[in-house]
Amino acid sequence: MSSIPLLNSADFSEKLILRREAFRWVMLLPLFAIMFSREATSFDGPAAIIYDKAIGGFRWIDFFLILLISGTVALAWPKHAPWLVPKTLVKPAWLFAATIVFSVFYGLAHGGTNVFFDWRGIALGTGLVVVFGYWVNAPFALRSAVRLFLVVCAVKAIWILLTYAMGSGVDVVLLGVRTPFFDGPVISLCGLAAVLAFRFALEETRMLRKLEYLLISLLTGFLAVICFRRTMWGELFLASAILIFPNKRARKLALAALLAGSMFVLLIMPGVFVERLKSFDLLELNEASDYADTNAAHIGDLLDAWDQIQTHPIAGMGQGYSYDTLRIRDWKTESWMVHNAILQVWLRYGIVGLLAYLWFHLNLFRWLRRVGRDLGRDRSVRVFAQVSFAYMVALFVTRLGFAPWPYCETQMCVVIAFMLGSLFAVQNPREPPLVPEGR
Repeated sequence: MSSIPLLNSADFSEKLILRREAFRWVMLLPLFAIMFSREATSFDGPAAIIYDKAIGGFRWIDFFLILLISGTVALAWPKHAPWLVPKTLVKPAWLFAATIVFSVFYGLAHGGTNVFFDWRGIALGTGLVVVFGYWVNAPFALRSAVRLFLVVCAVKAIWILLTYAMGSGVDVVLLGVRTPFFDGPVISLCGLAAVLAFRFALEETRMLRKLEYLLISLLTGFLAVICFRRTMWGELFLASAILIFPNKRARKLALAALLAGSMFVLLIMPGVFVERLKSFDLLELNEASDYADTNAAHIGDLLDAWDQIQTHPIAGMGQGYSYDTLRIRDWKTESWMVHNAILQVWLRYGIVGLLAYLWFHLNLFRWLRRVGRDLGRDRSVRVFAQVSFAYMVALFVTRLGFAPWPYCETQMCVVIAFMLGSLFAVQNPREPPLVPEGR
């Protein structure tokens, strides 16, 4: 009688680990790819086909994400519920959700039709928090997800830079100077990848892995700089400063990288870099620099929104309809969104919505700061929390200027869900890890 070989328990465990890892990459790779799929038509070209309308006002991307979220909830709940939202975020989140409901009914009462436009990204992002929380629920899973995210960012950056070198690019704002890319969320994600890879490189002890992280940081950071988007410059600068200032080891390396990068940009685009910096001067408007010709329009955009807020100071305008513009008619005759987070939230969700928005972010920053300082946690979790804190603060601050609030963009809501869902799950796991934490 022939004997049947028994499967070694160690082999079985290893196969289970590899299987779960493969499933994780299969689930996360499409989500990371979505971040780099252009949602809005811009100077780069049309929106990605996944954002086309499908049925009943829903887009193809909406159906895909809703299916993914529903499947994850069915798989994870209730036996394997992978995370708990920190208590400090529950009350402000529910308060803001209530203002969304109120703004929808208020908008419908005033003739609004497209009532999902402004907060659809928030709804999808909230569901994706569950998805990321399920698949990134332990430190080793977080390290794997970070590497996958950075690889996707690096591949996209290399592709953009190679096609730019071969003659592609966009001629916009910079008076005929060709820049590699314009889509704001993609450039913002490259900035996040730059600081994330740099921070993980500081903690890495293996030389090849450290060089890999540094190379990714260099590629993505360089792309974010030479695209000449001022908001993304601000994000990259603020996030880097927040991360580097407390870390003595990082200061010299970051200073050397900054000097080397600045010299390189000055060499390949002489004069343009300096002129773009001058465009931050808002007092002189168009006279400050030839590259500041959008400043007056952005200020007019804010003033037009302020006129509407004065008309609806308590309840806001609600959802579903636009307002006529007065100062920026050469840009747009009607507006659905103001390029300023505070004014946008006040305009659509009223004063209570604005207070909930500020309350939520204040508590979120405190929580991320606490996780990033907790020496009892896994080192990779602390580092990821530090980067998330720096990036979220940078997003919040830069959106106080001339940029839309990030929660209106599906691409940005996906990456925010990645950061928060992963950290929520890792800080309070519900199921045992599949591998030892030292793996």
